[in-house]
Parts: sequence; structure tokens; C-alpha cells
Amino acid sequence: MTQFNELVREYFSFLLRYGYIYLEENYENIVSFVGKNNRIDIIFSAVGYELTCQFVDKDKNTFTLQDGLGYVNIKNFKGLYQIANTKDIEKGIAYLANTVKILFDKINISDTMNFKKIYQYRLDMHKELLENYYLKTDIKKAEEYWKKGEYIRAQELFEKHIKGLSNAQVKKLEYIKKTGVQDK
Repeated sequence: MTQFNELVREYFSFLLRYGYIYLEENYENIVSFVGKNNRIDIIFSAVGYELTCQFVDKDKNTFTLQDGLGYVNIKNFKGLYQIANTKDIEKGIAYLANTVKILFDKINISDTMNFKKIYQYRLDMHKELLENYYLKTDIKKAEEYWKKGEYIRAQELFEKHIKGLSNAQVKKLEYIKKTGVQDK
């Protein structure tokens, strides 16, 4: 898809001001710009007709445009663009390039320390998402155990996530502890 490569090269030429150079060894659906400290990949996924962007440092640490936007608290732009068909590719690339410009206006990603801050933000957000997932899963299991009369199992899971319990769940845990009820 040479049109993709040409359009990305044109719309993302602003990266030259930040010390990036166009990487001639681009693949059909990935165009890269390489800087002193990291690389920026603009990616077209033919499966979902999505355009997105990722940032990769020399240690292969990676974050997405969505992560960068989240770090600087830009909510009115998305880090990807889904096109209806390949005829809309220029519109999508223009949107993505504008979004990357806005990100660079807030934080210079070519700076190693800024890159590390956003990468750490990504790690923290993924950790938080996993913790929330396990919290919800375990609390749901605890509620099921409660309904089945498997109080010891419910107690273990409620205690594991004591800070995330609702008032009703705290009352159930207190009831189990207070009465010493056993499993059915």
C-alpha cells in the first residue's frame, strides 16, 4: 500500500522538527520515523481498517498513542482512527498526524525522560485494570459462594478485597465472622 506510505510521510513530516527521520525500510502497513531515543510507528491494520500509532524505545519498551493522550489528559482525541474503506485513508492519516502533533505540543516524546514517564503510566494503567478485573471477578465469586452457603470461601474472597467491598458486602463479611457460620 504505497499510498499509505506516501501519505504518512507527508502528514507526519512535522516529526522532522523533533529530530526524527523517515525510515526507508518501511513495511507495507507500518511506516516508521526514527529519532535519537525512540521510534514512532504508524500502523494500518487491514483487518479492522484501523490506523494507530505506537512509540518504541531502544529497550523495546512500547506505548500507544492512546497511552500518551491519557498521560497528558487529552480526552477529546482518540489514539486510533477506524476508516470505513481504503478511500478514507487520507482522512484517517490526517487525523492521526494531528493527534500526534497535539500530543507533542503537550509533551516532547523524543525526550527519554518523557518517554519513560508515559511508559510507566502505561504500566500503571494496565496494572490498575488488572487489579480491577480481579477485584470484580473475586467479588462476583464471593457473592456466588454466599448465595450457595459456602461462607468460608466467600469470607476468603471478601477479606482479600476488603477495601473494594460495598457496605452490603462488608455486612456479609461481618456476619460470617460474628456468627462463625460454616459451609452448608
